[in-house]
Amino acid sequence: MRVGAGKNRNFLMLSPIIGLLVIFVGTSKVNAFTGDGNGTSDNPYKISSCEQLQEISDELSAHYALVENIDCSGTTAWNASAGFEPIGTSTSLTFSGVLDGRNRTIDSLFINRSGNNIGMFAFLSGTVKNLSMTNVDITSSSGTNHGSLVAEAIGATIEHVSVQGDFNGNQRVGGFVGFVRDGSIEDPAGLATSVVGSPNTGLRLQ
Repeated sequence: MRVGAGKNRNFLMLSPIIGLLVIFVGTSKVNAFTGDGNGTSDNPYKISSCEQLQEISDELSAHYALVENIDCSGTTAWNASAGFEPIGTSTSLTFSGVLDGRNRTIDSLFINRSGNNIGMFAFLSGTVKNLSMTNVDITSSSGTNHGSLVAEAIGATIEHVSVQGDFNGNQRVGGFVGFVRDGSIEDPAGLATSVVGSPNTGLRLQ
């Protein structure tokens, strides 16, 4: 009888721990995408705001599509005036999914940050297509690999994309892409960007 009572006490002690484990497992995905879709090729996450564009950082291998023209003018006040946070922060955390602009526009994206790999995408190994960027305003006073759309492309595919605006970088600066290690840029729709930076200003290929 005394042995059985000990087992009951052990069970009572373990029960709160098991309950905590269930709570943590059930809430592991904190930053769920706030728009429609499920991130697959058949049902991509549907982006209708600049805030949802930033949410790409939370799921880097998913499929996304613009369903509205995106106004990013509010990014001038984001992150203590540092602006939009570049998507994909390292070679091990690149954007490897697909962003289909569906022939829509991202307007007035603002970034003012120092350091390496500054652009809407810091590292891109996936696909960006059918997209226009207008009135971009991006500045990086130090570091290397700076581009309005992509700072560093690694085996990426970029199709039917245009960029217009102002870009001020430091080294390996491109109004479109800062540094391309591998991949393809197909049928760029246009580039009308004021680019300032040295040395190696412009699209750089390796």
